[in-house]
Amino acid sequence: MMSISELVVNGMLEYYEDGVRVFHSRLEMKKNIPFKLYKVTQKYPSPGDHKHDYVQIWYVKKGVLIHTIHQKKYKMIAGNLYVIPPFVVHRVNMKPDHETEIIGCEFLPHFINGQFNESFEYLFLDEDRLHSKVAFSGEADLQVQQLLEGMLLEYNTQGPNFELMIKGSLLMLIGLTLREWQRAPLAQLDGKMRRHKEIMEGVIKYIHDHYKEDIKLENIYRHAFMSRTYFCDLFKQYTGKSFQEYLIDLRLRKSMEMLLSSDMSITDVCFHVGFNHLTHFSRMFKKHTGVTPLYYKKHAKCQLGKGE
Repeated sequence: MMSISELVVNGMLEYYEDGVRVFHSRLEMKKNIPFKLYKVTQKYPSPGDHKHDYVQIWYVKKGVLIHTIHQKKYKMIAGNLYVIPPFVVHRVNMKPDHETEIIGCEFLPHFINGQFNESFEYLFLDEDRLHSKVAFSGEADLQVQQLLEGMLLEYNTQGPNFELMIKGSLLMLIGLTLREWQRAPLAQLDGKMRRHKEIMEGVIKYIHDHYKEDIKLENIYRHAFMSRTYFCDLFKQYTGKSFQEYLIDLRLRKSMEMLLSSDMSITDVCFHVGFNHLTHFSRMFKKHTGVTPLYYKKHAKCQLGKGE
């Protein structure tokens, strides 16, 4: 059972849940403004393990800090940024022997309501898929720093439409962070790609040689001596598509060739390229090409004015 307590420290009310300090937006953010921006130095008094009901982004402009989450420590240096979703316990410790400067940005998710996509929720709101460090460099780092400095200025001066200006910059910041985060796994997989290059080339050749048959994913990854998850991730990085997407695309391309170059019926083509149901084949073909197999067969090679 969760224990909740309140303490008054230096005249300020603090909330705790099971000994972990909780920061609430209603106390931390200005009234009717669902975001907050600030600068932090190495004089920042660490609250120890804590959590908050809002998204927190910290960007290291200068110096070093240690960010601890799920018992793992991450050294954050200039150009590094971390994102903490709501209600995730973490702690930050400054290195006293370094001159440190942090730009902090905190916001409630509804501030950018309607702008969410799967990637945003994956990185910013999902504790189970938490990524605790994003490293910027070069032009991207300069963009991030300029965005945060501009947001901080808008927040402090609160000129006309400052909320809209901050929201626009925040969306840009999120986009840059997602782009960098999505690029990082590719670099991490380079070693895997090199190690498994021959295996993946063999898998691709097997698919092209046997696409007409009933190819089972389970048989493929077991033959490659990999787990399903490892194989699927590697295949997606190698081809840009999932195993099933790649197989269906190949079968559809082959069906298009056959519809143009043979007198086979739509049904015969369907089964010849490995589809088991004509309805499924027709639906996937139209999704892929925008037209039905019959329309494609009749009109793909027709000259304008003669095919209608």
